[in-house]
Amino acid sequence: MIFTRHDLRTALLAASSLLPGMAAGWTATADSYGFTVDTSVRNDVVSFWQSVYLKSEGYQNRIAWTGNYDTLLAGAEGTISAAFVTDVERRTNFIRALCGAPASSRFNTGATINIFPEDTYKPSASTTKSAAAQRSALMVQATGRPISPQQGQNSGNGLSHDPIPSCYGWTTAAWNANSKGNLAYSLFGPGAIDAYFREDVGGISGWNVDVGHRRWLLNLQSTNFATGDTPGMTSEASSKGAMPASNALYVIPKLAELNDTVLPKFVPYPGAGFFPAPLNTPYWSLSYPGANFNAATVSMTTADNVPITVSGVTRNQGYGDNAIVWNVPTAVAAKSFSADTTYKVTVSGISGIGVPTSHSYTVTLINPNRSADDLALSGVATPPMTGASYTFTRAVGSDAMEVGFFQPVDSTWVEGAEDSPTPQIIDRTDSTYPLRANVTLTNTGSPSNYFRTGSKAFRLTFPTNYEPYIGGVADQIFEINRELLPGAGATLNFWYRRGYMTTTSGLLVESSADGGLTWTNRLTILGRATSTASNVDPAFISQAVSLPPSSAPTRVRFRMIYTGGSLYTLGAQPTAATGIFIDDISATNCKSLEKRGAVESTSAAITSVDFNSTTAQTTLQGGQIWWLRLRSKLGGMAAPPRRSQGPPTCSRLRAWSTATTCRSRSMPAASGRKARKPPLCRRSSMARGPTIFSAHSTRPPAQGPSAWPWTAPAIRSIPSKSTGRSFPPPPAT
Repeated sequence: MIFTRHDLRTALLAASSLLPGMAAGWTATADSYGFTVDTSVRNDVVSFWQSVYLKSEGYQNRIAWTGNYDTLLAGAEGTISAAFVTDVERRTNFIRALCGAPASSRFNTGATINIFPEDTYKPSASTTKSAAAQRSALMVQATGRPISPQQGQNSGNGLSHDPIPSCYGWTTAAWNANSKGNLAYSLFGPGAIDAYFREDVGGISGWNVDVGHRRWLLNLQSTNFATGDTPGMTSEASSKGAMPASNALYVIPKLAELNDTVLPKFVPYPGAGFFPAPLNTPYWSLSYPGANFNAATVSMTTADNVPITVSGVTRNQGYGDNAIVWNVPTAVAAKSFSADTTYKVTVSGISGIGVPTSHSYTVTLINPNRSADDLALSGVATPPMTGASYTFTRAVGSDAMEVGFFQPVDSTWVEGAEDSPTPQIIDRTDSTYPLRANVTLTNTGSPSNYFRTGSKAFRLTFPTNYEPYIGGVADQIFEINRELLPGAGATLNFWYRRGYMTTTSGLLVESSADGGLTWTNRLTILGRATSTASNVDPAFISQAVSLPPSSAPTRVRFRMIYTGGSLYTLGAQPTAATGIFIDDISATNCKSLEKRGAVESTSAAITSVDFNSTTAQTTLQGGQIWWLRLRSKLGGMAAPPRRSQGPPTCSRLRAWSTATTCRSRSMPAASGRKARKPPLCRRSSMARGPTIFSAHSTRPPAQGPSAWPWTAPAIRSIPSKSTGRSFPPPPAT
């Protein structure tokens, strides 16, 4: 929701030339502001995303909210941590920089509120924006919920920009922040910032099509904002049921806070140049201070000049800088693309003193977790046992280049979840329960071992029926941290046993041949429990899943999903065997690529690497087959994901490039004849395509039925504490 203040800065804006172009390479003057990024360089945008955008992920673990949902007295709104405010500031400036707006805005600085003469309610002029926003966030969160059994439903709408005094949590300070802020329900922190910019939450409505939230955040001369947030609570942790999160973002500045040295320029969203597809939107916009878009028209084409039909063009002024907004087709508004996708935009018929009459630009939507560099190593295909040297071209803007030395070996491994040997897995489950579990009870009084061998099995279960961070139920995932080369008749083998798990919960077994960019489902196992029977498997069941033959390294993962309806949760049944248990995972008719050694170089002058027994960390012998693989680091990301705290916000997997395969050969016999030079190594048939980052994230976009921002509670009811399951409880004996 937006508060409209027309012509807030018109008197301060004058006709002028555009700002000079950004310098090459992204820069920063501080951890969360002072950013510049060259959006014409793809790797610069990727590095910027990896270094800056992802740094604000995991914010739900840093909010340190001190408030109280059980009362609305003064102080119940609590406070939030400085680290969390930095996360919000960083995310906002990140997107401003991508769109070409100055990216040095500051948050929660102690600046005081903005009071207009016509305001109905006037709090003390010494009230800070951050204090007002924090109280506003509590009022927004209280919308639609009783505070005590004696109170009825909230008679006011805390999401209104003119909330009435009967709203729960209402104060004059909260009213002030509501009247001058963006408001979100079921979103908070950087998640709310993303939604404000995308404007794709809550369906088509008057405030979305004008993209007012975005326009205030992209206001060219704005320098000061304030955020107020509540993090929500799970139904198990709250006596009143699940508590959605909330955000109030103070966006309307005082005139004295505007930076009038910033000259007018066009600011598009999505930003011109390379732009991260996860931040794409159905509502594209172009703003310019003081511009008149009343007669303006928009034309769009693909990179091949195929026309694209746009609709719903709006030209309403106010909401920060003047702008024109248009609705793009669903395919154009996608948040993921199989390859970089470019669109050309021209806005014509613009008027205004000193305002250009038209503006043309291109937007290339990219996967920011993927490098498009075509990396390759050049060298001999049959190196002598003394080794050989291989050359490469460094990726533009890379932090480092790494060459890894791998050998394909028979897959004789078994992943059994035991402490020893150390399981080769990537854990993306919630940190509130152990993935490798020793469960010996079906339920209290019903002993049964939920591991097949040893003393542990891999357990996937839902910790709660409502995770405020995502506004729903989070997928639970673990991945085998091995790269397989499936041959004819290859299978992934494992044993499983379903505990308490409804038919609306399922285990997916998935594989990826592109390093985790995309996943293909190979098997679905649904739960057994229904509304009339709480069935569990009496014993472990053997399962073999076919893997298609592939010369590209294949990864596999296990993912537990929820499709709606009732479910068992560990939070509601902490002593029961909820979820599914997996043990003794293996592969047949597969080889595994095992990394022996690697060489990393950070110096831009280094463009070659020596392959020998020292760098391979094993003795080279005649007849061996080796894979030499190259990858770059962008934004410091090249390591396998680590276990996250809370919902998964893992660092990204930087997959290897196309493989150079070679076979070691014996040294030529000693003679007076010159040894024949081996042929240059060409890219093998086992090439796997561009280097990629794993694109996995279990946090879904802030849209659809699992998120409730900017809507009255009647749009989507909040699950009560009792809805963790609506079927008979596990039997107790």
